[in-house]
Amino acid sequence: MVKKNLTSFLAPSKGLVITGGVHAYAYSGRMSTNTSSQVALSFNTGKYLLVGRIQATGPVSEVTAQNGRISTWRVELNGSVIGYIKADTTDDFEGTTPSYFKVIIPANTLVEVYVDSNSTDSDFFNSVLIVGKIHA
Repeated sequence: MVKKNLTSFLAPSKGLVITGGVHAYAYSGRMSTNTSSQVALSFNTGKYLLVGRIQATGPVSEVTAQNGRISTWRVELNGSVIGYIKADTTDDFEGTTPSYFKVIIPANTLVEVYVDSNSTDSDFFNSVLIVGKIHA
């Protein structure tokens, strides 16, 4: 098998980045909570199969150590929902531990992750990332 040293595949931050020819990641960055669904990640896997995990964190405040809010992430492949992740930090901060599930994403697949929260507080943030290995 010929390994290709790809440094970037689509745009970083919300898109898929390939490093070292075998590792891939996509990250949303810090996103403010919002009661309307927001696109956290959106990319196409291109010719690669991705084996990895989807991990979500939040909602947490960077300003105070007060209790949090509730957020849910919806993961879609080619428009079909394959899973949800929910984080509830309203009672304590145990929910700030990243929640994740393992996933195999086929080649030529549109990956979209949406986040929705029960708050519009500008001090609370969510994030999501996908990490894994690619296979040609």
